[in-house]
Amino acid sequence: MKRLILILLWASVVMGQSQTITASFPIVAVAATPALVQMKATPSDVQSLSGLGGTNSTIIVSFPNVTKVNNTIIVKVRSDIGSASNISITDNGSSSNTYTLQASQTNGSRTTAIFSAPVVNTSQIIAVTFASGTLTDDEVELYEFQNINTSSGTTPVDTTCTGTNTSGTAPACSASISPTSGDLLMTFEDVVTFSSTPTGSMTFTAQSGNTLLQADGTSWTASQWRIAPGGSVTPSITLSQATTRSNTTAVAFKAASAGSSFSGIHVNKVSFFAPEYANSTAISGTSQVIQFPCTGNSLWVMIGQGASGSTSNTTGVNDGSAFTALTNLYSSGDGYAIQWWHRDGVTCSGTESLTISFTSNPSYLIVTVVDISGATGYDSSATCGAGSTPCPINTSSASTTTVGGATITPSTSNGVILSYQNQDFDTIAAVSPNYFVADNETCPGISGGCGGNAVGTYSHYNYQGNGFEQDGALLVNYYSSTSAVSITWTIANTQNTGIGPYFSSTVAVKQ
Repeated sequence: MKRLILILLWASVVMGQSQTITASFPIVAVAATPALVQMKATPSDVQSLSGLGGTNSTIIVSFPNVTKVNNTIIVKVRSDIGSASNISITDNGSSSNTYTLQASQTNGSRTTAIFSAPVVNTSQIIAVTFASGTLTDDEVELYEFQNINTSSGTTPVDTTCTGTNTSGTAPACSASISPTSGDLLMTFEDVVTFSSTPTGSMTFTAQSGNTLLQADGTSWTASQWRIAPGGSVTPSITLSQATTRSNTTAVAFKAASAGSSFSGIHVNKVSFFAPEYANSTAISGTSQVIQFPCTGNSLWVMIGQGASGSTSNTTGVNDGSAFTALTNLYSSGDGYAIQWWHRDGVTCSGTESLTISFTSNPSYLIVTVVDISGATGYDSSATCGAGSTPCPINTSSASTTTVGGATITPSTSNGVILSYQNQDFDTIAAVSPNYFVADNETCPGISGGCGGNAVGTYSHYNYQGNGFEQDGALLVNYYSSTSAVSITWTIANTQNTGIGPYFSSTVAVKQ
């Protein structure tokens, strides 16, 4: 053990000499507090796909930012795969980022699996591969934390617990656990069935002392976290409706001083919601509640929905205060509309919910929510090829390779560009500059078409075919000057046809 040597000079009159007193004290290593760096969540695809299939079905999910060395990536996977042993995870950092299964359970034909990997090499794109079966009800959540133990040869986990509950509104682990004080304790909830299927969104409430991280009331999945105080605890999450089967998994990660976070403006979290295509019955009214626990000060919501005209069906977004709507962009060629809504000066507490109001029941509803820290607000003075933002691109192309996105010139020298791209007949493969954040799936073996199988090179391929087409993508691009940023989207050409209608809406958010 390292010791601190203190030299004390003590003046005394003992035989007329000074005395030197030497004392040694042990240094006690104090672990730093785990902290969330970023996260990404996909919706459930239970109704959206004819099923992943073949022998190498893969879901590719991107973080909004490149990860940082010595942080820890935590991946939660839900599927009807049958066993966690049929799931493997890699990323585009290198094989040095090794994903280890830390906890899992399979009940009610549903598997929940928690993996983690120390970041040895920076990465951004995570590939979750399923070894067998024709799969539905797949959902992936990505988390990056700093200050989790990443020491070589040391397990990062202190303890785990699981539980299957067949009744009640507070499903929990089947037994208590005793995390070490200072641990990162994460609890994951996966509801399998209710006695009656909720219409629209059900809600989750974090256990006392915990904060919600993710809550999707139409996919019936949630997560929470806390810094463990020490002592015995039985992890649970409260539901707004009694379950008839729900699986709970909790993992306590060891704390240690490791890694780092972001400075300046940055995206904390991106979540995609597909209420019509998840577990709940599609809404039949004129409002939809989206739970979105946040940590930043600027929230951006992209609402995409089927449309028959240029007038927006969405009448408001509210989290207790009204969001500001930007220009609605309607594609007559696709019969679809996309629109940004935003609110700055947000104070996040982990209990946030968004109420989206409509004039009538929406169709093909897709909601993307972005949580940003360090932002001063929407850059309404940014310019694009045809005036001020949001930069509209709304056209059609016979190309099978690339399409031009917006060119946007920010009015300030630091911030982040958000560009949402939608297109009809093919799948988006990549974007320049930087990455896009989307829910990408490859599914060789399914008739009706798939987005390709380029997992080895981490090309961004989306699902296409029968049902819900994942043909939308979100670009998150940081800028540090007032130079124009020109966006180009690359198309995979999986259907051997022209791209057809494509449209995007692009904004800049100032630091």
